[in-house]
Amino acid sequence: MATDPATRGRLEPLRVAVIGLGAVAQAVHLPLLDRLTDRFRVAAIADLSPS
Repeated sequence: MATDPATRGRLEPLRVAVIGLGAVAQAVHLPLLDRLTDRFRVAAIADLSPS
């Protein structure tokens, strides 16, 4: 694991959280994150609705 913040992103994907899983998240944000797995990793998701 890199200790220098400037190079950390180049060595491993940035862990992100998605808060709110409405229509925009499902149609735009999650598909983009799924295509950019070399840059981002979804570490957590949260939504008020249990469905």
